[in-house]
Amino acid sequence: MNVKKLLGLASIAMIGGLFFSNASFADRYEGETARVSLERRGIDLKGDVTLEATVTARIFRVTGHWVTVSRPIWVEHCPDGHGGTGKSEAWNRFYSAPKSQKPRALADAVRGIGPSTAECLVDRNYFSSKPRSWSEFKGVIRRADRNCGENLYENVIQKYGSDNMDTLGYRGDAASCHYAQEPEFYDVYEEVRRYVRDAQERFTIEVENAPLLKLESEKFTIAYDGFSDSLNVDSAFNSFQQIRQNAGDRVVYVLRGQRKPAQPLNTLVVTPRSVAGKLVLDIQDTQYDPSTIQELGTTYMVYSVMEDKLIDKAHVKNVQVELNSRTGRTTVNTGFSMSSVGKGWFSSKKHMVFVDYKVRRAGTNFFNGGVLSREGTSSKIQAR
Repeated sequence: MNVKKLLGLASIAMIGGLFFSNASFADRYEGETARVSLERRGIDLKGDVTLEATVTARIFRVTGHWVTVSRPIWVEHCPDGHGGTGKSEAWNRFYSAPKSQKPRALADAVRGIGPSTAECLVDRNYFSSKPRSWSEFKGVIRRADRNCGENLYENVIQKYGSDNMDTLGYRGDAASCHYAQEPEFYDVYEEVRRYVRDAQERFTIEVENAPLLKLESEKFTIAYDGFSDSLNVDSAFNSFQQIRQNAGDRVVYVLRGQRKPAQPLNTLVVTPRSVAGKLVLDIQDTQYDPSTIQELGTTYMVYSVMEDKLIDKAHVKNVQVELNSRTGRTTVNTGFSMSSVGKGWFSSKKHMVFVDYKVRRAGTNFFNGGVLSREGTSSKIQAR
């Protein structure tokens, strides 16, 4: 966690170049987002409706503090005069670079330091003088860890420490130095979340001018975390201008709708049967309702008859038939002879007949905004 984003640094003392702290941060409160969904379904030709909901969110108190933890690492021990002193080309390039280029030179020199972190280290003069030993270098990184980047010490020392020791010239004389495993102490910030109370808010959604037909629906989802709220609308049939208002004891969302040129649902039910050896289809529009004949417009079914779901094997292709506007039904004789299935194919292969169909609605602004017609997605049924 980036400490700079936290609130209220309490106390940090610096002794002998090292940080000793019982640093803590002011408590803050967070809400757990709760969501409630409301759904409306047709028929609603006027499209004006009021929906209400109460949403309850859980509120937590978040407290944090620094704790010192350790893990074993291998440490190089060298007699006086045999340890690395930071003599390296990497440091030479950094200290000889113009001030404007120092962040880039530092990021190139030290693995685990990115451009923004390098800029912070240079601006705060952490490397105003070159560390003369690996221990001094680690001390600088430790001091900068809380101010110039999340996980800085972990990346530079613990993850890439061996590489940086070599690159920066801190590796000692191999013949004179030895390694021992020792505990490495470093600080991590921990947070604790404790439930405090529930926060409750009442919501009213006022929908205006958003008509729906039979079988159509749209969903409204309110999100509330105890401090802020939002409304998401999922509709394939209406678009909305959203206005949020505080009304004292509740929040009111006014949704001013406009019908979309929506793709019609494929609401046809097709039942195949054989009459005198010919394929006959009984068709019913389940969206049909006597009160919405004008809104549904002229309804057609476009169909193909094929073998084994292969459109290039279609015996009848893209035939359009109009449904009765007073009943929402029709029956069509496709003329396809069921006995012709599989002719010219290997007799051992079992062939199936399928009907691919889709709905087309024309002459209604509910679906096409003045376009001649608009089609729904295709469906398939097995006829044999």
